[in-house]
Amino acid sequence: MNDKSREQREFTRVQVPLKGDIHFGDVAKKGLAIRNLSLKGLFLVGGPGFPKGAECDLVIRLEGASPAVEVRVRGRVARSTAAGMGIEFLRVGLDGFEHLKNLVRYNSEQVEQVEEEFDSHQGLKKKKEP
Repeated sequence: MNDKSREQREFTRVQVPLKGDIHFGDVAKKGLAIRNLSLKGLFLVGGPGFPKGAECDLVIRLEGASPAVEVRVRGRVARSTAAGMGIEFLRVGLDGFEHLKNLVRYNSEQVEQVEEEFDSHQGLKKKKEP
């Protein structure tokens, strides 16, 4: 990724060995590999190629815990390519958001930058300047 693309991102992306399920209405695809993840979205490898702007429901499975944890997210296709789909998060529950924060924090090589990103946002949105 070039420096310009990195500067436009609000949140750090991390590589995580996770799987996810995606649902577009009645169409579901389970067990898709997640290439990378941030607090704002993820990239799913393969899967049904739905158009940009299509809304979906995601289930991200964190299988290291016992019992396994599922993070449920409402998202929208930000880009769709032959390799997969970039999904922007629209809604994440509070518990799910905390799980995502921990995933990013513990899988990032730039922990200080990640903490600054967390501090400058309220959930998925930037904090307003006083």
